[in-house]
Amino acid sequence: MKTKEDIYQSEYKKLKSFSEVLNPRIAGSSTRFWDTPAIKSRLYELEGDSEGYIKGSDGFKSLALIPSVEEAIAKISGDFEKYKIKRLKQGFAEPEKMTPEMKKELEKLKAQLDVYKEEEQVLKKWLKERKEKTERLRQPLRGGLVQSGRLSGGELVELDGQIIETCPACGLKIISDPDSIYCGMDVITYRRLAKTWYAEYCKTMGIGKKPKKPPLPEWPQDAVNHLSQKHLQSKK
Repeated sequence: MKTKEDIYQSEYKKLKSFSEVLNPRIAGSSTRFWDTPAIKSRLYELEGDSEGYIKGSDGFKSLALIPSVEEAIAKISGDFEKYKIKRLKQGFAEPEKMTPEMKKELEKLKAQLDVYKEEEQVLKKWLKERKEKTERLRQPLRGGLVQSGRLSGGELVELDGQIIETCPACGLKIISDPDSIYCGMDVITYRRLAKTWYAEYCKTMGIGKKPKKPPLPEWPQDAVNHLSQKHLQSKK
């Protein structure tokens, strides 16, 4: 008869071998590409929202994978307590151990939970590594003030490598990137600066000439810093 350790190890090895996250062989031949959206999607399946639930395409909520297994483990423990009370009522000594069926199911669930939690840790590590790589590559203003933007859902979210957000006080699009010297400047003002800078840049272009980037323009004296406490408080 298998011991609880045997049951756990056997189930753990089997589940781990089927995991696209933990098994490189499967991951390498899988059609699932682990980019950032895929990583976040799998983490959502594992963890759910703040309450541990996931919402299906039909709009109904159900427990995410990790909370679901944790609930099943708690149920078995609760069933064992009920079983002990039942045996006492029947005139038998209180059982010290679970029935073989209960123990087998419990060990399998523990193995499943451990595999899910290992997946969770690996996915979070991948997500962190991708974020760090993206931040290294972004380098605000690396190409100068060329007004190269990126949209998401029809809204400007990046301009010349700088993070763009909406000002909570006035609703204008502003540069909110702490690594930019223009952090706090609204995009309208920035575009005026960029137009002047780019004109100077174009003057250095020519046949056989290597374009030379002019120095970054200084912050205009009349430009508002939309992230300053003075500005934010004035709009309350």
